[in-house]
Amino acid sequence: MSKSMQIKSWANLLRNAFCVYVFPQGVRVLAASVFITNECNLNCIMCSIGRMKSKESMSLSKVDKIFKELKREGVMNIVLVGGEPTLHKNFKEIVEMAAAYGFSISMSTNGIFLNKIGKDTLKKFSEISVSLDSIKHYEQIRGKPFFEQVDKGIRRLKTLGIRTNVMMVVQKLNYNEIEDVIAYCKKLDLGLRLETVVITDLNPFVTSNKKIAYYDADSVIQRTKELSIKYPQTIINKTSFLSQLSQKKSSRCNSCVWPLRSIQVWVNGDLISCCGFYPKMLGNIFEKGLHKIRKDNMRYFISILNGKGACKDCSFYLTKKQYAISNISVFLKIPFDYVNSKIRNSQCKI
Repeated sequence: MSKSMQIKSWANLLRNAFCVYVFPQGVRVLAASVFITNECNLNCIMCSIGRMKSKESMSLSKVDKIFKELKREGVMNIVLVGGEPTLHKNFKEIVEMAAAYGFSISMSTNGIFLNKIGKDTLKKFSEISVSLDSIKHYEQIRGKPFFEQVDKGIRRLKTLGIRTNVMMVVQKLNYNEIEDVIAYCKKLDLGLRLETVVITDLNPFVTSNKKIAYYDADSVIQRTKELSIKYPQTIINKTSFLSQLSQKKSSRCNSCVWPLRSIQVWVNGDLISCCGFYPKMLGNIFEKGLHKIRKDNMRYFISILNGKGACKDCSFYLTKKQYAISNISVFLKIPFDYVNSKIRNSQCKI
């Protein structure tokens, strides 16, 4: 990221941290996840997308229209997602296009094709997150025996000097393996994001099978706290993960900033609020444009911000206080958990 872009990013972070309290309409969308395809080459037990009958990928012209719209509205960070984004036949061209628009580019991938992508393409990414839920039970969870291939891909990213994180969805088959995955990440100097299984019938991308998610949340909370002390720099989202686990025992509606601060664009151009697990279709970016869609839905966004929305039982909420602390921690280059611990009675303190 260039110096001027970094300064602009910091300014927007601080601006949003202020606006979220005094003028929510002024919060800018800084990040967008773009589902460039819904095709996937795995069949993960906690995700339904591999079993979707309709396979669709965005054309280059549509991707270009989306990027133009996002750039016009001040979006700075693009995350390429799917499906599996590397399956898109024009993946290289899409990455080059995003770089030409000046976006900071990230990707969420299963890592299978990381060894087949050119290094010049990979070096355009500021960060790549690779899904790795298990070492011992990889095939049982992911449906195919690709662990060694993914491992080689991760090691290649590190060799190229690309910031790399691992994402682990904690579930019945792997909750006793958290330390094994942490040790793997520690050895390769990777960050680890722990996530919970999402159970909902509202979204085709996640599971409706409650048996997959069963585990003792209290024991996982305690174990995660112990491991975060043993491996202090490895779990990069400890606070939010523990909040997700704790929230599973609650039934309240929460104040949430997600719909205001980021968006997701599905493969057909539909915009959805928040992280997509409890999605509300806001409109189609090809038909209305981002500015008009946000204006039309601002009352909904503010109702969610004030804890009056329909996201009951959602464990991925982001409160105003959490959001402000997160932005300040990024600006000061201080870990979120440290900043959070210095603010008394923080809602997100575990």
